[in-house]
Amino acid sequence: MRRLLAIILAAVLTAMLTAGCTATGPADPGADSPAGGPAGRTDDGTGDGTSDPTGDGTGDPTPSYRDLVTDAGPLGYWPLDGEAKDVGPGRLGGRVRGGARWVAAAPGASRGGALALDGRTGHLYVADADSAAAEVLAPAQALTVELWVRPDGPVAQTGTLARWRWFGWGVSLTSGRATAALWVDAGERQVLLEGPRLDRSWHHVAVTSDGRVARLFVDGVQVARRRSGELFYRAIDPASDCCGRGGGVAFGRDGDAAAAHLEGLLDEVAVYDRALAAAEVARHHRAGSGD
Repeated sequence: MRRLLAIILAAVLTAMLTAGCTATGPADPGADSPAGGPAGRTDDGTGDGTSDPTGDGTGDPTPSYRDLVTDAGPLGYWPLDGEAKDVGPGRLGGRVRGGARWVAAAPGASRGGALALDGRTGHLYVADADSAAAEVLAPAQALTVELWVRPDGPVAQTGTLARWRWFGWGVSLTSGRATAALWVDAGERQVLLEGPRLDRSWHHVAVTSDGRVARLFVDGVQVARRRSGELFYRAIDPASDCCGRGGGVAFGRDGDAAAAHLEGLLDEVAVYDRALAAAEVARHHRAGSGD
């Protein structure tokens, strides 16, 4: 009898222990979460229960336009947010002259305003061509110049957006079309790039050269390419300069020459000593336009 009772007692205890394990064991981690993560959390598909708002695996919030430009390493960067200040490493500065004024309008996701130019005298003058500041903005092996523009005035206007003169580089509107010019091979050859006509809305324009190929981008899309070369710059004797005082760098007119003034708004001008990749240009456009 005692042996029978011991067998029955052992069976009951085994059943109780088995039931306890089933009742208190861990729940199925995906039972209440369609994404496979713990219920009540957003999961990015990596299975770790974390969120990634950018989708790039970093979990960082979307960077601002200024952050993107700054991180790209410009030689000079003028946000044009109410002052002619270069926030790049060289702090090159500049002076607003003539019929130029600060306005609240700005492209897409950009903030802080822009520089309005009257098409007659308004421009931002950066430096004379023989200055240390101009030398910083004269990389020989590779280059990017990018900016935002909103044309006003005649649809087919011709005006300079940004220019290093003599030789050097230039970004312009030519009969209303986005264009760029680079002087290469010791000044013996000019590389000309032509894009589409720009309407009276904000547009992102960038020209790049890696020493082999020059490219023009409008609103994040490549619209022209030509064979390039080593970039060439020169400051000349002011006495022999027909139109200026030996060369200079300016936004909104042809360098130091009082010609080809832009009528419209300029914003976010940046110059680099490398050719931004097409993906970088497209990302800058998306960030600035808010797309």
